[in-house]
Amino acid sequence: MVDSALETATAPIVVRRLRPEERDAAAALLLELNRVEDALTGDRNVSPDAGRECLCALEAMLASSGGAILAALRAERVVGVLVLVFDEAAAFVRPELRRHGRIADLAVAEGERGLGVGRRLIEEAERLTRAAKLQTLLVGAVSTNTPALALYARTGFRPQIIELIKWLEEAPPAPDGHPMPSHPDEAKRPRSEKGSGDST
Repeated sequence: MVDSALETATAPIVVRRLRPEERDAAAALLLELNRVEDALTGDRNVSPDAGRECLCALEAMLASSGGAILAALRAERVVGVLVLVFDEAAAFVRPELRRHGRIADLAVAEGERGLGVGRRLIEEAERLTRAAKLQTLLVGAVSTNTPALALYARTGFRPQIIELIKWLEEAPPAPDGHPMPSHPDEAKRPRSEKGSGDST
């Protein structure tokens, strides 16, 4: 049994397009991603059907824009999913650069993170983007998702645009019940240093 588990853990990663019978596995990974990000943002849909809803919305986007949903498999089990969209930038971008690839979602199973799954998916997304004769590949990330930012940096991405948010009403509480940080620097500080104690 130990040998079987070891063989599974060391089995090669295979990356290909997602098959219809693997949609449930992909939806489960997208729900897992929503839960991870909700702990950072407090605004993600984490209802039981959220993964399937996200997958359906992404499939509809692909139907109009082009792209692919990629699956990473280890020992025939889906352990990662990447959604590549061929998108069109606004008119302020130079015409020859407006059409681009964009990673709309990248989710890796918890036990597979840090083992090369995300890198393999990104490499295939790059290959498909080049094959489409496009010059750029974009990806967004939650500003406090340090592991995701580190992966993108290792695979050659660099910051270009920063998207900011302002809550016009009181920000929702984080899953642990504490208020969400209103500034990125606040998210990095220990909980004991936040709140009313800052003024003393």
